[in-house]
Amino acid sequence: MFKKIFNLSNKKSNTLITIDRQYGSKGDLIAQKLATRLEAEYFDENIIELKTLETQVDLSSVSKDDSFLKGTVYDLYRENDSYSEEDMMISDARFLAEAKTIRDIAKSRNAIILGKCAGYVLRDYKPLNIFIAADFEDRVKNIMDQMSYDEERATSKIKKMDMRRINHYERFTKGNFGQASEYDFTINTSKFSVDEIVNIIISLKNNY
Repeated sequence: MFKKIFNLSNKKSNTLITIDRQYGSKGDLIAQKLATRLEAEYFDENIIELKTLETQVDLSSVSKDDSFLKGTVYDLYRENDSYSEEDMMISDARFLAEAKTIRDIAKSRNAIILGKCAGYVLRDYKPLNIFIAADFEDRVKNIMDQMSYDEERATSKIKKMDMRRINHYERFTKGNFGQASEYDFTINTSKFSVDEIVNIIISLKNNY
């Protein structure tokens, strides 16, 4: 089985990989390298937010009857009992608008999509859904190096970002951020180099 997974035969011509990651785990770098190696487009949270803004949807006026919601995870969202009011909160409307952006990307492009609950949003598209973690002390070191923070500030930032990502994921998916059963594959960047992880994920993609 292990040999089969890491054989380089290509079973899928298209590329659709979604990645969640712990803050400071080098998930962003891995996603960018994957996009380059696989000749796919890279979409992180900032790019998705900008593309959503291009739709010029007034999030403050979104209601349950708006036609732009069609083709999003609207029905899944309602099934999760997150939708109970006639008019949605801005954060809820933003999630649905960004979900539509993500699904539009998946329909037409080879893509590596980072964050934004993309694995959940695209679950009927069956992306290769990855979670990237790292040991806490390595995450602190990574943020200290990347952001020029001292240890105290890096630790505080990691805890804040972890809580934000956990809360966002749980609010909109009712799942558990980082739990192995939520993903097709999880990996710890403290145990492998970035390039080794990129190679592993490409091998998985080729046999997925």
